Amino acid sequence: MKRTILMLMISAITIGANAQTKKNKITAYGAGVSEITWINGKAALNLGGYGGVLINHKLLIGAAGNNIFFKQTVNNKKESFQFNYYGLYSEYRFMPERKIGVSVGLTGAMGWQENDIKSLQKTGKKDGDFTYVIQPKVGLNIKVTRFM
Repeated sequence: MKRTILMLMISAITIGANAQTKKNKITAYGAGVSEITWINGKAALNLGGYGGVLINHKLLIGAAGNNIFFKQTVNNKKESFQFNYYGLYSEYRFMPERKIGVSVGLTGAMGWQENDIKSLQKTGKKDGDFTYVIQPKVGLNIKVTRFM
């Protein structure tokens, strides 16, 4: 039993010493987003992006923004709408050194809706109230080239 405890202590000291000699690497990362989502059972286009500071190729802290374009029938007339949201973004990447990895992320943002009638009136006001948006993300990351 004493030998096992001694081996665990030596392992812990070695791991701690190795962690202190490791240099932190801080880089930047950004990506565009193009998705199809569903609003009231109809397809809608989501265009946006995110980016920020990438720490040790694992933790990304930054900002994100998306615009969702969709059409709805209002008073027997088909109108174009847009839902916009912008806010903070964080992501953690598991095993970033491998060719295939998994990442999880979370966007916390403020959003609002616009439609084509309001923009034609040029009132400068947003249609409706602001709302909170929380968008989780699970991603599969595949390295396509060597330098990625």
